[in-house]
Amino acid sequence: MEEVEEPEYNCECPKILIVDDNDFGIYALNIMLENTGYKTASANNGKTAIEQVKERQENCSCMFKLILMDCEMPLMNGYEATTILKK
Repeated sequence: MEEVEEPEYNCECPKILIVDDNDFGIYALNIMLENTGYKTASANNGKTAIEQVKERQENCSCMFKLILMDCEMPLMNGYEATTILKK
């Protein structure tokens, strides 16, 4: 029986979204994750993270597998963003 690969597995998009208002925090997590073979994307606040997730839904066959969310950020904190993303 021939296996059919899901389109998501062929996707080269980043699988992890790092959301933090601290540029060094994003940089450090990005280095650690990329050293283990993961591609990452980043956002500086919850509002931007939601926009990136929506854009990914509209334009790509694969979603983020993991979102690392800071809790205290400007514009929209991690609690608010997570509540919206869970819906």
